[in-house]
Amino acid sequence: RQQFITHFMCAKFLWYFLFKPYSRCILVSQRESQVADVIATRIVPIYEFLDPRFPWPLLDKRSHIKNLEIEHPLSSVGSLIMGLPSGSDKGRGLTGTLVWLDEFGFQDNQDQTIRAVKPMVNGPDSKLIITSTPDPNTRYHKMVKNANANSEIIQHMQGVWETKNAQNECVLSIRYDAHPEKRSEQWIERTKRENDDYTWRVEYNLEWTLPAGKPVFDF
Repeated sequence: RQQFITHFMCAKFLWYFLFKPYSRCILVSQRESQVADVIATRIVPIYEFLDPRFPWPLLDKRSHIKNLEIEHPLSSVGSLIMGLPSGSDKGRGLTGTLVWLDEFGFQDNQDQTIRAVKPMVNGPDSKLIITSTPDPNTRYHKMVKNANANSEIIQHMQGVWETKNAQNECVLSIRYDAHPEKRSEQWIERTKRENDDYTWRVEYNLEWTLPAGKPVFDF
């Protein structure tokens, strides 16, 4: 939570858009308005802040940047960023170079969304990336649990570890203390005071299972 993963994924989309001709990056979020917001307030501003000394293609906001889509202005490149609401049939028949399910643990119709996106990433170079804070007892939880089963844990640094199973499914976990400024006792105590116990333990500390009978909210 609050580790700028959304910004990282937006930058990754832009890298594909600029440097991988004919790539198709597809963002799937809960609602159409959320998809439009990520494009308008994250992806486009990152593009506008790129170093002006380089000859980036000129994107016209009327011709190339639309509500749920960004088209590369050069037909010789032909790359595309597009967004879809979760559970949508609009992606039927599409093939994605990179498909990103944003905050998937909190999306409705998770089974339907997975069925819809799997055909999009059947290509040999296609990738599916799912980002989310934990939400126990969901399809997302089951996917993480299956990927972690019988997998070796690789500790990259404090607060960051990875597992990968035989099916090449990888789970990268990023806990609050991956950020050096969030390791102090003062920060931890302040954050605990500002959030209920469930939020601290699940969304910050990445605990998927709470003890039986543990209240969601403390009164």
